[in-house]
Amino acid sequence: MSMVARLITIYSFLFLHELQPVLEGAALLLRERRGLGAIVLEDGEPRAFGMTTFADEALIDAYLAEAHPHLGRRLLLDALNPHSSSILQLHQIGERNAGRGLQVVVVNCNMHPATRDPGAVLGAVIAANFHVHRGYRIARYLNEVYGEMNVSIIESSRSYEIRRIFELPVGDGTIRSLVGTVTREQATAWSNPLLALFAYSPPRLRFTPPEQRLLSEALAGVTDETLSARLGVPVSAIKGRWSRIQERVMRLAPELFPNVPEAPRRGRGVQTRHLILQYLREHPSELTPYAWPDTRIRQRHIQEPGATIARDRR
Repeated sequence: MSMVARLITIYSFLFLHELQPVLEGAALLLRERRGLGAIVLEDGEPRAFGMTTFADEALIDAYLAEAHPHLGRRLLLDALNPHSSSILQLHQIGERNAGRGLQVVVVNCNMHPATRDPGAVLGAVIAANFHVHRGYRIARYLNEVYGEMNVSIIESSRSYEIRRIFELPVGDGTIRSLVGTVTREQATAWSNPLLALFAYSPPRLRFTPPEQRLLSEALAGVTDETLSARLGVPVSAIKGRWSRIQERVMRLAPELFPNVPEAPRRGRGVQTRHLILQYLREHPSELTPYAWPDTRIRQRHIQEPGATIARDRR
């Protein structure tokens, strides 16, 4: 978390005494797949960090009725409270994906002051934001930004409904803060650039959380041997998991893979694996939590944490 610590800059001048628990909350959410994040590099150095989490609808409705600053701080601190219901658990994320959609809150988005090309880094942050949210059914997106430049960007972009603007005391002066939201309906009506965040098609292949973890790693080019080491299971178990994935895919959706050759099993397996991975690149919802109607109770007990920090420099 050292790179992330260097990039959560807002807390360095507003809540320095809370920096450590904030970092611990961020790490927990990323580890448990209840938060999504991306680090952007410039010349090999971390220059920006963005992170979101999935909040409870009732909390967000109450918050927007009387918005106040530092919602992201509150959520990151709440992550360490086992009795807090402000952030969704993994099975609840699956239920919202299969139902009315998710309330996504930006809990941090900051750029290092030493950034050489802020425009390029900001563009990479935006691209990473779209990338990590692919496959999630988003109902509302909430963003609180700090600083005159960031507030001005939001005001001029007209991509958000501006809910409140604050003047926050900092030392001998103040800093502006803005809370903005956008829903799927608003993004559609406004035809704004955030519309891509709300694109969604439901999964159909019913991968289990362990299978999703394997497939996510495989999409990054990881070999079976590396998967074995990362997941802590024998290579034979990895190959067995691949076999079950391929058999289920061909049973549930054979029409998606019409070009799999009728060849010896080994060759067919390699070709099927390649086609499955290509399909997943185009259908990311297959690798996000999803509560199928006949498995919602069971999914409450199946949670396999996985790292979600993406390192992007596009």
